[in-house]
Amino acid sequence: MRRFAMRISCLAPLIRRAGAIASLAVAGLVGAQEVVINEILFHPLQPAIGPEPVGEEYVELFNPGSNAVSLSGWSFDRGISFAFPDVTLAARGYLVVVANPAAFAARYPSVTNYVGGWLGTLGNNGEEIRLVNAASNTIDSVRYASEGDWATRQRGPDESGKPAPTFQMTS
Repeated sequence: MRRFAMRISCLAPLIRRAGAIASLAVAGLVGAQEVVINEILFHPLQPAIGPEPVGEEYVELFNPGSNAVSLSGWSFDRGISFAFPDVTLAARGYLVVVANPAAFAARYPSVTNYVGGWLGTLGNNGEEIRLVNAASNTIDSVRYASEGDWATRQRGPDESGKPAPTFQMTS
């Protein structure tokens, strides 16, 4: 059983997994699954005039393990299509996979740990995103939604410690 948390920001819905690391560690699966899909920006804030800036979409990966993981040959094969370059995800490290590197860099200039240039766009009403390794084994997958009975609301702190709505979910 996985536990997830969804944080709603004024910019866009984001998904964060809360408890996934603890659940995997208890189940003894951390060694088998070092990398998790940690956050998804699937619906960037649309300007008053013009199209939605889908180039700002991203998926963040997290390695909760104590060893670095080579992502060479890994890919996203559902939701978006992206083959990872020869890149290593540090132990307890994050890597952002972005739709459009130039658009992401312009929006988030202080973030430097990213790769990108995927094919497709993330569905605004939800879909499944799947991460597979070089042997095509599923490493992690997330099915997200913009609404529905897939979560329970509760008040919790955001990254700055201020109260913010969060969602707890099991799947």
